[in-house]
Amino acid sequence: LPAATAAVYKQWIPNTNFETASNWDKGRVPCARDVVHFEKNKVVSVFVRSPHALTDMYLPLSGEFVLAAGAAFTAFDGSWDPGCDSGGTVRFADAEHHAWFDPTLWQDVLPSGERKPSGPVFSVDEERVPCRYDDVIFQPETSFRVNTDSSQPVIHVRSISVMGQELNTPSSWAGYLEGPSAPLQFHGNGTLQVTGTGCPDKSGCACGNALDGPRICAALLRASGRQCPEPACQSPLQPLGHCCGVCGATITLDFTPDFDLQKYQDRLIQELLS
Repeated sequence: LPAATAAVYKQWIPNTNFETASNWDKGRVPCARDVVHFEKNKVVSVFVRSPHALTDMYLPLSGEFVLAAGAAFTAFDGSWDPGCDSGGTVRFADAEHHAWFDPTLWQDVLPSGERKPSGPVFSVDEERVPCRYDDVIFQPETSFRVNTDSSQPVIHVRSISVMGQELNTPSSWAGYLEGPSAPLQFHGNGTLQVTGTGCPDKSGCACGNALDGPRICAALLRASGRQCPEPACQSPLQPLGHCCGVCGATITLDFTPDFDLQKYQDRLIQELLS
């Protein structure tokens, strides 16, 4: 089970966009006869892609709308709106529970942002959330809210991209944190820190999420019904950094300082897994 330790791009999946149907309690985007209700005491940043006519809207005490070009809110004038015959109250869903250390909320992507094809490389659960030397992407034209509660005071990553802007130095990230949007997007006791540096050791670097292993496993078990799936083998392995038993084999190496982990992994894939 070769575990990937080279820097990768990890993209956050959930969003708080106005036009995402799953962000509303009715499972649909509000239409003209609806009354839109944001919880008064919930903090939220909401990206709005297009214009909307609404009957009424209740806003939170602390939040923001990020309007794309051409986006706007107007009062419903009573004219016929196809597909919106009966209005009602439509409530924005709670985004507070979306946690940084939940592996189900991240996906590996290519530098372009396209989803990375699943290959033969196995990732332990601690490496399914951003590692210390990974690049983090929040999709352009999306709003989001992330709970950064952590067992470590500082969560290090190489870079963070927000709204299409890559922040890859400590100073650029510090400047972003001082802006109006950051407190609406990130909350929790863990502080995110951008380093701008990749893994300096070609023999590989530790991911850095070991302290939050219990938090990662708790999130996975919540998503899977609070118990590990039953492996289809008699003697499953428990890889370091993984939450549940899996079928497979492990390779233990002694290596010299000039060992190149990426080259070794590529060779393993070519000779054993391709």
